[in-house]
Amino acid sequence: MPILVLLSYLCVLLLMFIWGYIFIYNKNIIQRYSNFLHIPRSQINEYLDSILHKKYGLNIIRVNIEENSEDDSDTKPAQSRGEREGAKNMIIGVLFSMTLALSIGLVILMMCELGDYLEVEVRLTLFKFTIDTLMLLLIFMLPFCIISLFMVQELASFTRSKRKSVVAVALFIIWFVILH
Repeated sequence: MPILVLLSYLCVLLLMFIWGYIFIYNKNIIQRYSNFLHIPRSQINEYLDSILHKKYGLNIIRVNIEENSEDDSDTKPAQSRGEREGAKNMIIGVLFSMTLALSIGLVILMMCELGDYLEVEVRLTLFKFTIDTLMLLLIFMLPFCIISLFMVQELASFTRSKRKSVVAVALFIIWFVILH
């Protein structure tokens, strides 16, 4: 009986994960809110002129564009940038769906605890699994991804700027010091 309960709980978690991932990813909710408009530095003045001046009638000062900036070294083709964005959104979708599924599973376990359903050792095992996995996600995985996205604009690649990478690692270490 406990094996059947464990398998059914894992199936519920899997179904919640799949539902969350398909709903979030296929409805493009992540893509709509996580992508920013990328305009190359050489075209920023034309963009500002066409959008802000012509559309809204605003007169703004032109942006001084430095030719030898570190952002100008973006020589990757647009297709690989799109592939990186797709992979980044997929990882974000998986992490979000895992957190959503485990949170729903934790609520289900709390309801089982209140109603005194299932055996005590089965509930304890499921609680331990769910809470440990949620803690792994919320303490290690998500802060690492958030700090990386904020500082380096990538999930795991620290090759763009060494200074930003060092700051991201320092913030991650500070996060662990705060938790300790």
